[in-house]
Amino acid sequence: EQYEGLPVKKVGRFGTNSMNGGSLETLPALKLTAVYIPDTVEEIESRAFAGSGLTVVRLPSSLRIIGDSAFADTQLEEIVLPDSVTTIGSRVFSGCVFLEKIRWPKNLEQLGMDAVGDTAWLRAKPDGFVIANNILVTYKGELEDAALVIPDGVELIADFLFMRLAITSVTIPGSVKTIGNRSFFYCESLQTVSLSDGLVRICDSAFADCSSITAIELPETLEVIENGVFQGTALTSISLPAALKILGSNAFSGCASLTEVICNGSFTLGKHCFRNCSSLRSFRIPEGVTEIPENCFYGCSSLSSVTIPEGVTVIQTGAFIGCSSLEEIVLPSTLKSIRASVFGGAGLKRIVIPEGVTEIYGNALSNCGSLKEIVFPVSALPCVEILNKMSVDKVYFTGRIQTWQAGIPSGYTLPATVTLYFYVEDESTLPNDGGNYWHYGTYGEIVIW
Repeated sequence: EQYEGLPVKKVGRFGTNSMNGGSLETLPALKLTAVYIPDTVEEIESRAFAGSGLTVVRLPSSLRIIGDSAFADTQLEEIVLPDSVTTIGSRVFSGCVFLEKIRWPKNLEQLGMDAVGDTAWLRAKPDGFVIANNILVTYKGELEDAALVIPDGVELIADFLFMRLAITSVTIPGSVKTIGNRSFFYCESLQTVSLSDGLVRICDSAFADCSSITAIELPETLEVIENGVFQGTALTSISLPAALKILGSNAFSGCASLTEVICNGSFTLGKHCFRNCSSLRSFRIPEGVTEIPENCFYGCSSLSSVTIPEGVTVIQTGAFIGCSSLEEIVLPSTLKSIRASVFGGAGLKRIVIPEGVTEIYGNALSNCGSLKEIVFPVSALPCVEILNKMSVDKVYFTGRIQTWQAGIPSGYTLPATVTLYFYVEDESTLPNDGGNYWHYGTYGEIVIW
């Protein structure tokens, strides 16, 4: 249970006899026939016992993760998987030709590709859906119908299960809680997907590159859309349910026909979430979001309206790169940081940087050829040199001339083509020096004194 005084948390691949970051990597495995793993172990890493002479294994109730091919090509005849196991990797028992009995866990959340290939357990099953303990483990034989109906009672669909198959429709019952990684990846003929209430999670790239899907209704119970789930589909619109908590990276990346996204609740956004959705016209970022992630709307060339809620503090690198139709945007008062290339190549004509922003990366507004006016806050004075990297004609500074002079670096000057205006709220305090001054009008418009 311990190695050099440390509790063993992982069992690594056999053959090196070393301790590495809490992972016990043990002696050469070819002669190994039995192993009893202590109750401290939470993970068995990829290929840990692969190719060994293992016939007996005792797994602890602490075990959560079994990595890819962990027991592949062993001599196991039976195995009891404890209910604590939530993740089983790909090909974990592949090639275990004598493995006849598998006791499956009750709380499994992920089952990898071809987990039981060429086992006696699988050979004994009839053709068709192979289901164990509400897990759709695999499909044996050739699919007879392009209209796929997942049997009722299934709760988990294994990873990669129907990838690249010539199915035209799939009906998934309400018993299914999780659709595994790449379950329907690259099913180019798939047009109709029927999902039911009860579904909680759609895993990585489950429907990615299903280029014939133009519409899908997401159930109200859906909480997680993982990375790349609908990447490269032909969706034209999507309504995201109120229960959604996580929208993963690249979730809709490359959906060139997507024109509308309706957000009905609050959730976190992943990187590249709507990258190259070139038909997307508008987007309302959900309440509760504090960060607009990297390249979130990269290449959304039709995007003309974005609503950013109060609470957002950071706009990450490249979030709006190439949004050539985005002529205006209102930034929240909570914003603190605008990272590199955020608005690179955007169609902005004027931008108001809110007071409180203290970090603006040098090329945050690069290649914005239409940008002629900027409201620049006192808080951003440490970043003033970015103004020399922009195409603006007018800079409306939110402070007095004395504040400007005290805050800019020694020797700094604006380009001769730029007119600088200083803020004066009340006409009675307007300096009589012939300088350039401005204030906000009744409706928030910029007014020159």
